[in-house]
Amino acid sequence: MSMPSVPSSENVAKLVEDARKVKKYEKMLRRTKLAFFMLLLFCIIVSLGHVWVVVTVWVLQALAFRELTNVRYKDAKEQNLPWFRTFHWCLFVSATLFNKGRALLVFCKNTPYVFEYGWQWRLERYGWALENWDYITFNLYSCLFITFVLSLKKGYYKYQFSQLTWTVFSLAITMVR
Repeated sequence: MSMPSVPSSENVAKLVEDARKVKKYEKMLRRTKLAFFMLLLFCIIVSLGHVWVVVTVWVLQALAFRELTNVRYKDAKEQNLPWFRTFHWCLFVSATLFNKGRALLVFCKNTPYVFEYGWQWRLERYGWALENWDYITFNLYSCLFITFVLSLKKGYYKYQFSQLTWTVFSLAITMVR
């Protein structure tokens, strides 16, 4: 019986280099496939129309907001603060309503689909919301701020205010047009 030959250091270096090249090309191929998939998905969303583009933008904003608020999330401290994460999402929804609500209501009011699908009675019934949209969103912000003040806990003031500041900063980043 003969012993298998031990590869020389040159052969090992060449094998390692070949493996690196293969990995590099596999990564490049995977990224190229993903890029074409995202391009195709973008084209499909744009071809579906305005509403789906708006929904896509809103979903992307929500994902960006989630990522930004998770940067400063600390499990140990928030376990003692009930509804604190819900408060962040309520702020996100109210900021979204403030930024995009009026445009959405105007779009619904002026779109021909309103008459086609029989939504005219809804617009007549909720037309006051369009007229008073700033007042409604201001009251929503006020209620949320009062809720924040009422939820302050002794020993957590610094953490709660830093989280509120970070949330407002995250909203500014995701909501700026």
